[in-house]
Amino acid sequence: MGCGDGLAATTAIARVIYAMGRDGFLPKVISKVHPKFGTPWIATILGAGLSTLVAILIPLDTLSSLVNFGALSAFIMMHLAVFYYFGYRKKELIVTLPSVAGIIVLGLVWFGLSDDAKMLGFSWLAFWIVYSAILTRGFKIIPKVPE
Repeated sequence: MGCGDGLAATTAIARVIYAMGRDGFLPKVISKVHPKFGTPWIATILGAGLSTLVAILIPLDTLSSLVNFGALSAFIMMHLAVFYYFGYRKKELIVTLPSVAGIIVLGLVWFGLSDDAKMLGFSWLAFWIVYSAILTRGFKIIPKVPE
């Protein structure tokens, strides 16, 4: 089971890295697709290499805390986006109730994370915000997204 999970995670990471290369957030060479198999082979090798390095260098408890920080933060941001879109833009407040509940529950779980996980997670988040701001010239350029 662990090998299957590892392969699925490597494939998912490769697809994210590929998309970031394709959309200009990482070097374009990362978005190359294998001519015979149609897979993002450079992104797959890069993702597998990074995953291996992270697994070797970061203790498992720190790594799991960081993954929890990322997952919980992503879900909280998703609920905030739903709340903004339906509550503020569409004025359909009843639709936002599950999102409010999600923000509260996930927020309570999030506050239970270790301080190290929060510090490392916020550092990683700050890095990507600054990197994105530089790439988009202060968020003025919207990256092209393929149809």
